Amino acid sequence: MSKKILVLGASGQLGKEATRLFSSDQSKYECLSPNEKDADITSFQKLSKIVNDFSPDTIVNCAAYTNVDKAEAEPEKAYFINALGTDNIAKCALAARAVFIHVSTDYVYDGNFDGKSFGFSHNTHYEHEKPLNVYGSSKLKGEEYIEEKMSELAPYDYFILRTSGVYGIYGNHFLKKIESALESNKDNHFDLIADQKYCPTSARQLARQIKTMVDLSVEDREFVINRVGNILNAANLTYESPYLFLEKYLLMQKKYDLVSRISPISFDDYFAEHPATAKRPKNCILDIELKRVLDLCEITDTETALEEYIEAIGDIKHGQ
Repeated sequence: MSKKILVLGASGQLGKEATRLFSSDQSKYECLSPNEKDADITSFQKLSKIVNDFSPDTIVNCAAYTNVDKAEAEPEKAYFINALGTDNIAKCALAARAVFIHVSTDYVYDGNFDGKSFGFSHNTHYEHEKPLNVYGSSKLKGEEYIEEKMSELAPYDYFILRTSGVYGIYGNHFLKKIESALESNKDNHFDLIADQKYCPTSARQLARQIKTMVDLSVEDREFVINRVGNILNAANLTYESPYLFLEKYLLMQKKYDLVSRISPISFDDYFAEHPATAKRPKNCILDIELKRVLDLCEITDTETALEEYIEAIGDIKHGQ
């Protein structure tokens, strides 16, 4: 019997990758990916109807308000989607007895990494769960709602995956925006932060990691959660700075002329020059316990992920 998967946030870059992955094996999965209008997570009535009609085995939530800078000006909207919307999903998951896999963010951390451990993790760095911006605060509140609803009633039926800097073939993300701006105007030049540490993550590989979590049996979920908890980091295995990440990406394509028009700048200088920009954590190195502790990881290092991304973009351009 196929496993029924409900993907929420299906129009986003991660939602599209998750839908593509689950829909590619119809012998194993029945995947429903409703549009955001029909499955509005801020409407409990709409969402509960979708869940009741479909009766999913697993709900994967890729839906979120993700405009970090804009969230500072409209915090109510960010909380409405990221916190209250997530609360609605948790209620529906409980009612349907469905496993709930929720995608969160490294922006729940304050970025004050001391370098004395593997990296931020939920189990060892509670003191660093201090978001610096509205977006991070709204996502952390959503996590708290899940735990309030499910930790006692369904302790082995949910995972919260904290990820970082997601990019993919379907999104208009950092790589695409800067590359496009450089190619469209030879006078464009960008200063990019060179001393910030984060873990940019391939949407395609993150979707594979989600699939790995979906495929866990009840016994396997109990084992994983008893070892490392319900809240885990899921990101590519190496950290970068924005400057080095873009430079690496451009050099892999031999776009040397574009590399010459990006320059490194310090974290402090960048935010001094852009005071209206939402604060970000400076050092968000993530402990990928799914790999380090469990060896249960479908995610690679940055270079391998970028190679796959570049190949996928090429396939699209050539109509494959």
